[in-house]
Amino acid sequence: MTSTRNPQLAEFRTLWLGQIVSMLGSGVTAFALAIWIYTATHSAGQMAIMAACGMLPGLLLAPLLGVFLDRWDLRRAMLLAHLAAGLGAAITIALFRAGTLQYWHLYVIGAGRSCLTAVHWPAFTVATQLLVPVKQLGRAAGATQFADAATQLLSPVLGGLLVGSTGLSGVLAVEVLCAGAGVCSLLWLTIPERVLGSVGPVRNSFLVEVAAGWNYLAQQRGLVALLGLSCVSNAAVSFLEMLSAPVVLAVASSAVLGLVRSLAGAGMLAGSVLMTVWGGPRDRIVGVIGFQCLFGAFMVAMGVAATPMAMAIAGFSGLFFLPLVNGCAQTLWQTTVEPHVQGRVFSLRRLPLLFRPLGYLVSGLAADKLVDPYLRDHAGLNWLTGHAGGRGGALLLVIAGFGTVLATAASYCYRPLRDLEQGRAPSPSLGAQ
Repeated sequence: MTSTRNPQLAEFRTLWLGQIVSMLGSGVTAFALAIWIYTATHSAGQMAIMAACGMLPGLLLAPLLGVFLDRWDLRRAMLLAHLAAGLGAAITIALFRAGTLQYWHLYVIGAGRSCLTAVHWPAFTVATQLLVPVKQLGRAAGATQFADAATQLLSPVLGGLLVGSTGLSGVLAVEVLCAGAGVCSLLWLTIPERVLGSVGPVRNSFLVEVAAGWNYLAQQRGLVALLGLSCVSNAAVSFLEMLSAPVVLAVASSAVLGLVRSLAGAGMLAGSVLMTVWGGPRDRIVGVIGFQCLFGAFMVAMGVAATPMAMAIAGFSGLFFLPLVNGCAQTLWQTTVEPHVQGRVFSLRRLPLLFRPLGYLVSGLAADKLVDPYLRDHAGLNWLTGHAGGRGGALLLVIAGFGTVLATAASYCYRPLRDLEQGRAPSPSLGAQ
């Protein structure tokens, strides 16, 4: 994003900065509330319920919410999301100070925040396309990945510090201020009108428009395949997140686990910086497939690694490629989906995130109930991982990594996916040239 002459680029920077501050506030609050619930209940189940409430409602409602994004003004949709997030934090402060805060309050507010995210991120993606020149969409995608990586790295650190120094009320007050920063970044922002072309937004019934979004995506076989690749990558990430703990703890302490995860997160941040500076390869499909194969290969490396240092290097390297995968994929969606259905289609694009909680459940149960007992009875297979404990997790990482590489590489044989960039793209007037 080197040019300073284009006023729309300057507005994108303002928009992006407001979003990263708002994201950080939400991430800090989520971490602090998880600590508060666990401290009060000592129940991992309560934490899991809260995590599910913070993710699932928005994902399940995404196909419906996308219709509103194709009808609403994008700026107002994002403003509404930020204002509601700040209001939710303010209500939580009031309940906490009154001594009436209940767990179900947090579940309801978390579900609301999930729905707001389902509105905000597709709107932000469409707005980015309208503000950024087509040739720089890859770099803008890298900047978005950077915001996500920075939030994941900083939220636990800041959340822990703020809970200890200001208490839960202080953390929630910070979220209100961060939501205010998101609002301020939008107040004077001008987002160009979407050029809808000859197929313009005919106002049919709500369910008809929902079905139109599904039908549009179903007819774009290359995009369906790209969505499938996103399902593969989300499942792989969930396996890595869930299984890295037992694999590392089999040979090291919890403090070392923290260092390994921090280094892995640094890899994601470094990959985001590279995507922001570089913008990704010219052939986005080759980028998605190649980088995702490398991610899978380093999952295998983490499974067979014998020392914490080797695991940290594998984690850093694997997550380094993840923002490159996501950045290339996001650019493909932005340049191949027609403007009149972008809200609905970009909302549907979030559905692969459902593979995260599903992957957590499958990987954890498979390691505990299937693979660990099997390896105890078949010691001859331990040569592959060699850990004193956590062998089931290590073997599952190897299997999941190989599966990711094979499924991703095989997808290149599908011609509609290979030819996706040769298809019809939105009008060049959608973004500054």
